[in-house]
Amino acid sequence: MKRSWRVVLMLALLSLVFVSCKPKEYVKDGYAYLEEGEYEKAVSVFEKSIEKEQEIGEANLGLGTAYYQQEEYEKALAAFKEALASEATFRATTYNLMAVCERQLGNLQAAINYYNFGLQQEEVETSLRQEMKKGLITAYEESGDLASALKFLQEYVGEFPEDSEAQKELDFLQTR
Repeated sequence: MKRSWRVVLMLALLSLVFVSCKPKEYVKDGYAYLEEGEYEKAVSVFEKSIEKEQEIGEANLGLGTAYYQQEEYEKALAAFKEALASEATFRATTYNLMAVCERQLGNLQAAINYYNFGLQQEEVETSLRQEMKKGLITAYEESGDLASALKFLQEYVGEFPEDSEAQKELDFLQTR
């Protein structure tokens, strides 16, 4: 009888140990903080996930997004690049954020490259496609490559004829 009591007690203690050793879902918690606009908390949780080597790619994507929301573009870009190196699942949205970071940092050719990578992804939502194409046109304009800006703006207006601002910009560029 004493022996079975010890076995039950040992099993109970072992189950407590295993429950407490369950890996924390840092990435899930980090994305919850992102949704709540708690970017500093999100950064802390994503960094902990990376430190614990749990879902490193996804944690870096979340970390980059948190930094992006805080307008810390260099840190955001570094985190996105780490995610890319870890073969995380990259989507057009991430390439768009990387392009915006590069534009904000004045790296226009890199921004153009990321916009193009994003536009080449499969199943890009229409609103995101529109946003990336606008960003691409703006990056060409800012770089002084008005011929490329005009070319892509013509394509853009053909694809999104309801954008009256783009039509005005096209009229303007055609006179230059």
